[in-house]
Amino acid sequence: MAFIALTSIFDIIGPGEVIPRRLLGLVTMVVFLTVGSWHVVDRHREDLAFYAPRHTVQLIGLRTWLESGWNEIPAWRIDLGGDQEQPLTVQWAGSPDALAEYLVSNGWHAPPALNLKAFLGTLSPKTPIGDLPLFPHLHDGRFEEVLLVREEGNKRWVFRLWPTDVQLTETGEPLWVGTVETQIPHRIVDFITLAKDKGDYIEPLKSLAQTLRRGNWVGEMRQRIEKRPGRGKRGYLQWNGQVLLGTT
Repeated sequence: MAFIALTSIFDIIGPGEVIPRRLLGLVTMVVFLTVGSWHVVDRHREDLAFYAPRHTVQLIGLRTWLESGWNEIPAWRIDLGGDQEQPLTVQWAGSPDALAEYLVSNGWHAPPALNLKAFLGTLSPKTPIGDLPLFPHLHDGRFEEVLLVREEGNKRWVFRLWPTDVQLTETGEPLWVGTVETQIPHRIVDFITLAKDKGDYIEPLKSLAQTLRRGNWVGEMRQRIEKRPGRGKRGYLQWNGQVLLGTT
């Protein structure tokens, strides 16, 4: 397919002429979207089913979780390959829908749809950070069930929430874990701009905690001993080990 597209361009432009860089970037993006879409539709569900971990439900009381159980919850997001990716800075015992509704009423909103318009926006360096594509993330074999964003100048805060294998004995509902990351525009080649994780997990977490407290939601900070400042797989990581525990 890539060969056919490039051959067509040469036929249109003619021999000896320079292919405009923006046109070449557009063709590359179209080929990427086409091949990627085919892979997602044809193989992605099979891959997830094959590699997905087997989950065992664990029960915990709300009081136990608040006092010490929170520290037994894994501190890092685990991708499909089993690698540690991002710190899980939020634990939530309550309705994820109610939390999402409250955050939307306080300046957060759904990310842009992953469509052709969003991908074409990556070809312009002037595309606002809020219009750049936002891709889903896996944790422990599951996609996030809450995904919200909030723009702050030329950066974007991204809030994700995943269910865990831990259930609260009082309600039978799962405990949720999440992360709040900071994204900035990043030019990966001369003609493509994507949103990049800046590695700052401190500032957006503080803002989220303040938002919850304004609404009389229970939001308490806990301090993990484990933290990982410095450079990691995703670049420079700013996390002080704090975890926000939230309940309705």
